Amino acid sequence: MGPAHKKSLIVSIAILSLSLLVGCSQLAEWIDGKGAGQSDQQTAKTALAHQPSPTLPPDVPTDIPILEGAKGISAVRTGDGVTKGDGFYQLSYQLATDFKDTALRYRKVLADNKYNYEDEPVTDSVSLTGSTASWIFYITIAKSSKMPGESSVTISYTK
Repeated sequence: MGPAHKKSLIVSIAILSLSLLVGCSQLAEWIDGKGAGQSDQQTAKTALAHQPSPTLPPDVPTDIPILEGAKGISAVRTGDGVTKGDGFYQLSYQLATDFKDTALRYRKVLADNKYNYEDEPVTDSVSLTGSTASWIFYITIAKSSKMPGESSVTISYTK
């Protein structure tokens, strides 16, 4: 391998390395919510939305509210629900309150909205299953495995 070929190989490797670093930096910013521009929001509508605040893509159902103090909010739409053409959505987040307190807050929200639901408490979690006028929902509230005294909430919607 001649000196000119070695030099072009080194330059190519350097350019490839820089482009990978820039790409990873932009990905990290998007995940942190700092670099999510309009085109990212369009992708998030049908893929993954990870937002630092409760601002989610407009097609994500809002029948069941995200409780105040939520952090690490994410939303996923995964194709058809029970009926072809209707979405299946899953929202997840964490709260700095015990899972029992979080479950009480959601029971109040459901009762205030007069939603029919079933309450299924089990060890270290609660499942609330029911329906709104537009959606069938499944709420799982669990003791956080990462932070003692916190809870993890998952809300799933289907039609």
